[in-house]
Order: sequence, then C-alpha cells, then structure tokens
Amino acid sequence: MFVTLFGVIWFDEIPDVLTFIGILLIVLPMMPINWKKRFSTSKEAINISN
Repeated sequence: MFVTLFGVIWFDEIPDVLTFIGILLIVLPMMPINWKKRFSTSKEAINISN
C-alpha cells in the first residue's frame, strides 16, 4: 500500500482496479489475525480484573 501511495505522489500515476484488488488480497486475510489478537487481550483483561 505504501508503494502505491509513493507511485501516486512521486510519479503522478493513478492506480487501476487490479492494484486495489491486489491490496485487498493482501490486507483482508490479515484482518482476522488482528481481530483475534485484539479480542484475546480484551478477554484476558476482563478475567484479570474479576
């Protein structure tokens, strides 16, 4: 995603649909990993306080 932003700013290129699809294919599979970490830490915090 950073490289796409760099291309837009530096080379004045507009990304096409395939670029956005590629970004989604990279970012979306990592979302459940982040959600799992976030929810597991919040449950542990609740268990510690009780």
